[in-house]
Order: sequence, then structure tokens, then C-alpha cells
Amino acid sequence: MKKVWIVIAIVIVGALSAFILLLNQDDQSKSEVNVEAEKLAPSNKQVPEVDGVELSGKVIDGLTKKPLAAKIKIKNGDHIIATTDCNAAGEFVVSLEDGNYEIAVEHPHYVSKGKYDVNRLVEIDSEPVRIDDTELWPEAIVKGRVVSENQGIEAELQFIYQKDNSDAKHYLFKTIKTDQDGYFTLDNAYGGVQNIRISSDNLVSQKLSDVVLNPGETVDLGEIPMKSGLTIFGVVKEKNTEKGIAGASILCVNSNGTIVAETKTAGDGAYTLPVIDLNKFRIITSADGFHSNSAFLEAQNQNRYEYNVAMRKVEEKKPAENSVVQPPEKTENSEAMAQQNEDQEREPMNEELIGYKDKIQNVVRENADDLRNCYEELLAIEAAAGKIVFNFMASSSGDVIDIKINNTEIHNEKFLECLTEVIANFHFPQRTDDGLVSVEYPFVFENNADDEQ
Repeated sequence: MKKVWIVIAIVIVGALSAFILLLNQDDQSKSEVNVEAEKLAPSNKQVPEVDGVELSGKVIDGLTKKPLAAKIKIKNGDHIIATTDCNAAGEFVVSLEDGNYEIAVEHPHYVSKGKYDVNRLVEIDSEPVRIDDTELWPEAIVKGRVVSENQGIEAELQFIYQKDNSDAKHYLFKTIKTDQDGYFTLDNAYGGVQNIRISSDNLVSQKLSDVVLNPGETVDLGEIPMKSGLTIFGVVKEKNTEKGIAGASILCVNSNGTIVAETKTAGDGAYTLPVIDLNKFRIITSADGFHSNSAFLEAQNQNRYEYNVAMRKVEEKKPAENSVVQPPEKTENSEAMAQQNEDQEREPMNEELIGYKDKIQNVVRENADDLRNCYEELLAIEAAAGKIVFNFMASSSGDVIDIKINNTEIHNEKFLECLTEVIANFHFPQRTDDGLVSVEYPFVFENNADDEQ
């Protein structure tokens, strides 16, 4: 047998220090789908006899497995070099010279399996080629209306698949807009489970979760109400030069430690967060090469709130190890107060946080088998080893949020996704504070393969 070892160590963030982002303890509310598809009559065309090298195949309905009279297009690069129709049995044959080709299959009211069912690539090299059956699925249709105060409004909808017919997960399928009266229809959707994010200017974004689409059916979401809320905007700059910081991460967190809105700054450092339904909130700002900034803010019933941040470069001053970021009792709506928060003296960790380091270590050890399984799956493909540093936040309820990879010496995407999924399922002991702990955790994977007698 082979031994696979994972050397696990822990580092609490600052620059190798941990900090607790204490949040206000006031409770806040969270602001967080049958028409049968028309089918064409099968073509009565017979499969033609062809000269040269034959490329053949068959197109079928993914649900019924019945043949479809689809149109076949053969491409070489950007050029369509041949087109043909399937016969009544769904069969097609084309004659091609030797070379590499892309096969596109089209049929009204049908779609491919999903994200990963791309047009097929084939190579013709003197011998006939027959491709596996191509499945098309009856389109799913989603419709509805977005309203505010019982009036239709213009809005943008993002359709994000959680899982589709091809088992592809978590990807943005399409973004559409309503008409001026709020009505929308999405044709040619895949069957599967998806989330729908809805946004409109000056209104709180909506999220419809786990909307089930069945091939060949129409889902009517009815009226989707939206309400007004708070818009947070500002500029993130370097403290000394006043130069805008591009690509800085802005997180808006409620009192339960849940991220309710997030965005990144533009090239000039400007940002606008999605509208939120909160009056009290925490803004966490981070950027590569700069010290993170955290401030608890109160909008005082405003509709728009400007919050500017001045960030200090890491090399200017190193934070003390094992330090705590303490929020001010009250933060004014000004850049000057933001800088004051940033410069505030750090206080020693309280007794609960000092012991929390060991609890984090214990949870990681409890999940070591799952981490090891990810590594063993990798070793079956390649003999990789090295260090990977994860950064994540642990809420007071023990949940893990905002997982990032700070550095990795192993670049297998599937392996990294496996580790991320395991870490997302970590659950730490609850704490009495109402905040977030930021943790930087390095994993060292070593392949010590010794045969046991």
C-alpha cells in the first residue's frame, strides 16, 4: 500500500496573524419556476450516396430517444463548407476531404445538452467516421414580470445554472433585460436547476433560488416584486499618493457575518455596490499589496451612502501578530474617519479567540480524510506535491465564507476545486461575538510512497 501524507499547519491572518471583525449585534433582515415544444415533421429525404470519405451520425430527442430532422453544418475554421438535413431516421451522411472539422447540429425548439456539449470536432483521415448519437433537448422557457410598487419596471436578469442536462454546475447561462413594462421571456434554456439574480437601479437585488426547468415546459414566475434600498458607493485610493486602486474587493456584511453585496473597484478605484436592504452594515476592503480595511457604518436612513477608503501598502507598516481589529463605536460618513479606523490601535486577542486557533486546527484534522481523498484522486493522474495556502472567513455561527486561494504550488483545477468544496463544508464551533475571523491556512501535500510488507 502507499502512504499519502498531508502536513497541516495553521497561520492566522494579518501578516501571519488573525483578526476578528466584530459586527454590531443588532439583528438585520437578509435580502436574498405547459407548453409542449413544437416539433418539425421528419424529413422524407433518403441518406444520399456519397463519394470520398464518409462522415455519418444520428440526431435524437434526448427525452424520447426518437430521431430528429435536424440540420447539420460542417465547418472548417470560420467557413461553412457543407450543410445537410437528417432523414426520417435522424441519420445524416456527408462526404469530406481529409482534414479537421467542426459539426454543428441545429433544430428549432431544441437545445444541446448544456454548457459542456459544445460542437463536435472530428478528424477525417482516409477512413469513414461515424460519430456517436447527438442528443438535443426540447427547450425550456422561463417568463415573468418584474414590478415595484405594483408597476412594471426595467430590470436585468442573470440566469445561473446550478446543474443542467450535461451535469455542468454553477455557470452564468445568459443575461437578459425586461421590456419597459417589466415583462421578460427566456427561450432556448436548458433543462436543469438554476438561480435567477434580478437587479434594477436603486432597488434591492432579488435572488430566486433552485428554479427547476423541465425540457419542453414553460415556467411562469408571475410577478416578482422589488423594493427600494440603500446604494453604497465611493473610491478606494492609496493613502499616500491618492491614486485609485483598481481591482480592490469590496464586501458588505450584515450583523450575522453574511455577505449581502460585493463588487470590485474600476480602474480609477471607484465602486458601487448592489443596492442593499440594510441601515447598519460593515464594509471590508482588500487589495493585493495593501492592508485590509474594515469599518462598521450606519446609513441613518439615507438612500445613498458615500464611503471612501484610503489603503496603506503592506511594506509601510507591519501589523502586530495575534491582533484584533476593533470597530469604532461610531463611524462618520467621511474619508477622514475611514482613515482613522485604519490607523486605530490594535488590542490583544480575548481569551475566546486565543483558544479558537486550536479549534480551527481540530476541525481541519477532523476533515483530513476528505482532504486526503482529494489528493489521492490527484495522484492517480499525476505525481504532484507542494504547498497550497487558502484564505477564508469563519462566521460567529461557525460557517465558512469567502474562500480564496492565496498561493498554490499545485495547479490541477479539479484538485483545487475538490479542496475548496471540502473547506466549504467545514463547520467551526460557535463564538459569542458577532463577527468574522479571517484565517490563512497552508496545506502541504507530500507523496511519500512506501510499499508496506
